Amino acid sequence: MSLIVVRTHSFILFWFSCCWRVCFIQWIRKYSIPMADMGRRDSASALLDASENKNHLWG
Repeated sequence: MSLIVVRTHSFILFWFSCCWRVCFIQWIRKYSIPMADMGRRDSASALLDASENKNHLWG
């Protein structure tokens, strides 16, 4: 009887940890990737501004 209880609890714990991990990864992707894209966009716009300034200085 105790073996059945242990297996059931370990099975429930396994599924809970899997679901938690999937939800956590999705949360990380949802909130960290837009920040990274924003950073990339900012650096790209900074490079564009720098090239425009260089073209403006050279004529």
